[in-house]
Amino acid sequence: MRRKIIIANWKMYLSTRDAILLAGKYNHLKSPHKVILAPSFTALSGVEKTIRGNGLKLCAQNIFWEEYGAYTGEVAGLDIKQIGCEYVILGHSERRKYAKENYETVNKKIKLALKAKLIPVVCVGENLRERRSGHAWKVIERQLRIGLKAVDKKKVIIAYEPIWAIGTGNAEDPIDAERMHTHIKKHVGKGIPVLYGGSVNGKNFEAFLTQKNIDGLLVGGASTKCKEFTEIIS
Repeated sequence: MRRKIIIANWKMYLSTRDAILLAGKYNHLKSPHKVILAPSFTALSGVEKTIRGNGLKLCAQNIFWEEYGAYTGEVAGLDIKQIGCEYVILGHSERRKYAKENYETVNKKIKLALKAKLIPVVCVGENLRERRSGHAWKVIERQLRIGLKAVDKKKVIIAYEPIWAIGTGNAEDPIDAERMHTHIKKHVGKGIPVLYGGSVNGKNFEAFLTQKNIDGLLVGGASTKCKEFTEIIS
């Protein structure tokens, strides 16, 4: 199996202390894949110190679309870079749902991330109604077109996360996911990594990783379970 990208999105599941402790458990594992940890903002500095020099990479879960200014509660891309992040997740469906983000906003964030020398992990995906109506690809094509407008696509990672699969325990069928990844690569270019996310766990991960056009995984809740995530990355 060729080397894949595995991102652990810890969302808001872990306290700062628990995130640092979990990072320590993953710190000395040998993996054939590139493993990236995405803790909450408060844990970034502590996790960075824990994994420094041991091969694991650090990722933020979001940034703001301006460099600096009067934006209470927001976090600048340059600050994230200075902490030690190399990656940032942008456009996650939970941000779109709860923070009312749209792809015009995501586009601004991607450009700021690239300016800060961060690698954006850009999330796209359809909801259940869009899937059942047969409009999934049309929805994702629009998300990509708006989100990546005037962006150097060679500098981003795409994460396909069907919204209806996230946190539900009902992962996409790996064959259907492979078809969607093929569509996405035709749109953005074959050299762009495209990851799958959405109820990935210790039982189904291998079926995704063995697909030709799935370049890795964006793992949510399962990545906070040491035994399960260890199996995935090992």
